[in-house]
Amino acid sequence: MIDLNSSSAVALSGRINWHIDTAIDADAARQPRRNYLGASVIADPCERAVQYYALGAEQDRPALGTKQDIFARGHWIEEQMIKRMRGAGFILLDRDPRTGEQFEAEWFDGKVKGHPDGMLLHWMGREECPIPLPALWECKGLGSKWWKKVVKEGLRACFPRYYGQMQLLMGGFKLNRGLFTAVNADTMERYHQVIEFSPSACEALLARAGRIFLANDAGELLPRPYFNSAGMECSMCNYKATCWPKQ
Repeated sequence: MIDLNSSSAVALSGRINWHIDTAIDADAARQPRRNYLGASVIADPCERAVQYYALGAEQDRPALGTKQDIFARGHWIEEQMIKRMRGAGFILLDRDPRTGEQFEAEWFDGKVKGHPDGMLLHWMGREECPIPLPALWECKGLGSKWWKKVVKEGLRACFPRYYGQMQLLMGGFKLNRGLFTAVNADTMERYHQVIEFSPSACEALLARAGRIFLANDAGELLPRPYFNSAGMECSMCNYKATCWPKQ
């Protein structure tokens, strides 16, 4: 007879989840690693972390099964929002009609690439369009804590990586504005923010990419922006052990 008491059920759950996570991790390991820097990676607050990524350095914390499922949840939320945006009246393209693949912008001979979630081209809804078009579109699914934070503080202050990603993509596609959509993954509340294109922000990120590639070619490490590893930025970094080796 199966023991259904609490401790036994927890042990059973742990065993099944171990097998699930092992299968997810194995599948993730078979996926080819990107051979380019993504637009959101370039905008990371730490240049050295971006440099480690460009060098293909080993990450301290590989993405576990639950994290892979969080990524999958984000894709599902994006797909749902595409339907909702189209239903509201936006003509939204999430694929380049010329290739059938994601829209793509590239820099530095393909060493940096970016793929927007979509393009808002026209408006077929009732009354006047809420924003000037065309516009870039980016959608993120966030937990309640971070969703409330981005609603309160705005994208640039809360998620500089996503803000920088949008600046690069707007520059790459020669768009003057973008729409950032954040969905609360716990309540499915929606928040939308118009992001205006900043040529200086775009140029600064491209200059950063140039510095990183030059440093890599010269075999030099860029300086850390932080004085010790105790802060949240370093604690959350996938390259902490590489950047701050124990003496």
